[in-house]
This record gives sequence, C-alpha cells and structure tokens, in this order.
Amino acid sequence: MANSKSFDRIRQLLDEIEKQTPSDSSAVAVEEFSAMELPLVIQEIVDDLQPLLTPYEGAFYWYAFRHSIARNGNPYVRLSGRAQQARSG
Repeated sequence: MANSKSFDRIRQLLDEIEKQTPSDSSAVAVEEFSAMELPLVIQEIVDDLQPLLTPYEGAFYWYAFRHSIARNGNPYVRLSGRAQQARSG
C-alpha cells in the first residue's frame, strides 16, 4: 500500500515537471546540444560507461539515449517499464 502511494506521488511529480517543460522542448535542447558533439558522446559512452554495465543495463541506457538525444537532441526522456514492455512485444 505504501509503495502504491509512493508510485502515485512520483507519477504526479513527473506530470508536473512535464507540464512545466515547454511543448517545443526539442527546439530548446537543440540549441544546447550540437550534432557535432554526438560522436564524442557516443565515444565516451562506449569507452567509459559500457564496460561498467551489465548487458541489461547497457540495453536500457542505449534505449534511453536513442529516444532522447539521438532522436532529436532533447536530453529529456520519460520512460516506464510498461511502455518499454509494450514496445518490445
């Protein structure tokens, strides 16, 4: 019961944060993120982070990367286990 209330509170806070983000947040993020930086970001992930991760963690982080910065330069992404399950079939 306590976990359910905690999850509901987290979802509520995430909804509030999402509402405060401009609807065209990708345009703002593109100004902050240059496509020229993408090779360096990937290099750092592969060289520094990937060796520390389990295969599951690596898959999760690459999924998040693909649906944020790699998609449109926006560093923000909201993920949920249910959404990932639905996408993975």
